Amino acid sequence: INMYHFMDRFLQASTAGDGLYWPSFPNETLDSLVSYYLDLALLEYEFSRSFRSQIVASAIFLARLVLGLRARNGKIWSDTLQYYTGYCMTELEDCVIKLRDLQSMASEKYPNIFAKYCHSAYREVAYKAAPLREDLLNVFE
Repeated sequence: INMYHFMDRFLQASTAGDGLYWPSFPNETLDSLVSYYLDLALLEYEFSRSFRSQIVASAIFLARLVLGLRARNGKIWSDTLQYYTGYCMTELEDCVIKLRDLQSMASEKYPNIFAKYCHSAYREVAYKAAPLREDLLNVFE
């Protein structure tokens, strides 16, 4: 099973219960940003030791943080996401930090992936700034 097997289900859980729409409508920017993170992770050996579902869940967490998406209670990681992914926020910390570090150096390390996601078809998500490492660590405290 590859990472994209988990992506659709977890993305549905990410937009479910957002209080805006029922049924939930897909967020194309969120979808593109998560795909960007997964494409980068596929090229990094370090991620080969992680569970694929954990990588997808971490990508969704980081994308929600970058896009400023929150559940009704103001949390980045909702109870719905925790239920459907099987991961609580603290279980994702290491993987989220690795994805953030990868995002911050993507233009130099993987220029082709960066260029692909700079295109308007992918909502130009590669231009989204990675959160500061200190700010990300504060989220997990």
